[in-house]
Amino acid sequence: GHTLGARHTLGARPGVHGGLLARAREQGPLADPLAAALVEDVGEALRGGSAASPGWESQEILAAQFADEGALAVMTAPDGIEGADRPVRQAVLLGPGGCSRSHRLPWPPFSSIFRIGCAEQQMLDAAGSRLWQGSRPRGCVLVPMNLDFSQAQDLGGLLLEKGYRSDRQSVWVLQGLQWSNSGPERKDFLELVHVASSCAALGSVLVAEVPFDLEDTEAAMATLGFLGRAVSLADAGLKYDRAYEGGGDGCFSLFVGRQTNRSVGERDTYQAHLRAAEETDEDFFDNFS
Repeated sequence: GHTLGARHTLGARPGVHGGLLARAREQGPLADPLAAALVEDVGEALRGGSAASPGWESQEILAAQFADEGALAVMTAPDGIEGADRPVRQAVLLGPGGCSRSHRLPWPPFSSIFRIGCAEQQMLDAAGSRLWQGSRPRGCVLVPMNLDFSQAQDLGGLLLEKGYRSDRQSVWVLQGLQWSNSGPERKDFLELVHVASSCAALGSVLVAEVPFDLEDTEAAMATLGFLGRAVSLADAGLKYDRAYEGGGDGCFSLFVGRQTNRSVGERDTYQAHLRAAEETDEDFFDNFS
């Protein structure tokens, strides 16, 4: 298992909708007008719980921007991920209910966007669907799903039932999860990454806000099959010209990496081909040219 420190907090822990409120308040180039519209529509129902600290709010904004940028870089590459033979047209977005990423980003036409949120946040999902109707690019299929993140082992089967293809490359985004009152603790986060590793085809990309420090992140992700790079929140703040206000404790980081293993679906296909080959006349292989 992974040896990780105690759960980290940046001052007062925000309410279950704190990430949405943080994005709604943001001004300037990293503003989220869809989040602001949802907060305006739902109003005081969102405002329970403790006020978030400036450090937490800056983390939310920077992590959201990092995730947006990483997901779009994969989905809009005209020839797909390096070494692939087709563009990526599947995105799996795991985050708190009310996240506007599925509607906010300019997804390529004919993409399948699987958005997984907490079951407790159906009110936000319903209001968001009403407010954001028509904002999604034409030809995209949005598949909203609710999941108790402590039951991550169910996710793979649910995705396949909804049309996800484990033999096609995808991008997975895990952002904002650890701040929800019903979101995963670190062990649940690792279980979600394990599910992603089982479901994502070879070469797929994972973009994540990771509840480990910079030193632990790359090693933990590599153990689960994703090789890539970790980025500190301070460095992300420099890149996006939006200061990170959480101090130097560094117990969270950002990560982007590629799947180095084959998905369960790919492995099953490979085994089926092996079985078929074994049933074929051996002379066929010896004499084939």
